[in-house]
Amino acid sequence: MESAIVSYQVNLQVLSQLTPGQRICVRNQYFVVEATSILTAPKRFLFGDNRESIVAFLEQMYPTVLHLAKSFPEIRGNIQNSIQGLQSLKKTYDGDPTVESRLAVLIQGISNDLSQPSPNTTKSAPPNEIPKLTECTDDLL
Repeated sequence: MESAIVSYQVNLQVLSQLTPGQRICVRNQYFVVEATSILTAPKRFLFGDNRESIVAFLEQMYPTVLHLAKSFPEIRGNIQNSIQGLQSLKKTYDGDPTVESRLAVLIQGISNDLSQPSPNTTKSAPPNEIPKLTECTDDLL
């Protein structure tokens, strides 16, 4: 379980460092910031990396992370800091109203959840599975 918590914390920290225009992909359940080059688009196509799959991964990851934060409050700071990266990702895809809207809804949900006080309850059993990135056949670079 601790390895899952560590991977979530790493992913949240990577997100918090994103700047507008940067793209991410998932490799071995970790976010990787892709360097921009002439090979970026073909590589993203080859590996099935696209905005839809990243947003779907984020939509699966955050409910799990928010649940973990109830038992491990130290994660809350990383979640809060990651919102800036989500805002940057939203700016990266500002020409795609669907992705922008999905990210806006995700950000609002995270903010709403974080605005609620942390429960002082005993640790509950958090989900034990890291969401899997599913391949998307759409080529949305």
